[in-house]
Amino acid sequence: MRTVDLAKPLPPSVVALVIANLIPLYGVYAWGWRVFPIIVLSWLENCIIGTYMLLKVLFVSSARRPKWLYKLLTFIVCGASVAGIAAGDGLMVILPLYAFCTDVPVLSDRLTISFILQVLTHYQLTLPLLALVASHGFSMLWNYLVKGEFRRVSARQLSASALQRASRMHIPLVVGGWILIPLNEPKTLLTVLVVSKIWMDLRAHLCEHAQLDKAKQQASHSI
Repeated sequence: MRTVDLAKPLPPSVVALVIANLIPLYGVYAWGWRVFPIIVLSWLENCIIGTYMLLKVLFVSSARRPKWLYKLLTFIVCGASVAGIAAGDGLMVILPLYAFCTDVPVLSDRLTISFILQVLTHYQLTLPLLALVASHGFSMLWNYLVKGEFRRVSARQLSASALQRASRMHIPLVVGGWILIPLNEPKTLLTVLVVSKIWMDLRAHLCEHAQLDKAKQQASHSI
């Protein structure tokens, strides 16, 4: 993993990532969040990552011909994968967790838009969600477009990287959440859960962009 040199200014995308991920910590102490809203927000963040991955596909610099057809097919396949993973995660994680948690309002037993909107309203998740949208959007703008990562990555690498990053963050968070429910979800352990998620997200972010930076350096040396 690329280490953070504290003697140098942090990359803007790292600052945005950390700020956005600190909001759930505030939610634990100011809004009384427990496991359920933290896991829901993580699930929605995976949906955000998948959505930006689809947008990135449109900017991939492909050598295949015709470019538009390759991008269209890749977009369709990746879009179906993102939708399937999000729906499966919602059915197998969010709804069972909703059934076991005691601090949630009585809502529908189906994963619908209405259900999601009610959860967002009840737990005041709109601001944290918008912060995550802005954070990942800024990362795409700064790293992918301004710094030219779209010239050094393939659509296959994009989809694999997004899936790997989402699973590395979400799976440990879900496992930790299930462990905390029988312990009555103490704030101290919820803090550990959120901070661990921030660390995993930061680590995944740095690894992802370090690999692209390494590919850029290798390409420049081979010229």
